[in-house]
Amino acid sequence: MSNAITNIIASINTKVKKMQQRNVRLVAENLELRETIFKHLRTIELLNKQLASENQTKLVNQIASNQNLDKDKIKAKIDSYIKIIDKSIASIKQK
Repeated sequence: MSNAITNIIASINTKVKKMQQRNVRLVAENLELRETIFKHLRTIELLNKQLASENQTKLVNQIASNQNLDKDKIKAKIDSYIKIIDKSIASIKQK
């Protein structure tokens, strides 16, 4: 009977040691995965900042481009008004 109990205790001790080894391995793996996750989170944060900066630059460029287009449109309208005024003055001088 004591031999059976000794075998059961030895079996339990073996299982406990295996579980402890597995636990140590899992803890180490968990730490490694956490470091990887935090590294990826920092990379994502940096990429988001870069994207925000690029979007801001793009918006500024679009606004500047639109202002240039508006200036060109305004200049074209002013030129057309000047032509109309010149024609009106010319027709008044002829009469």
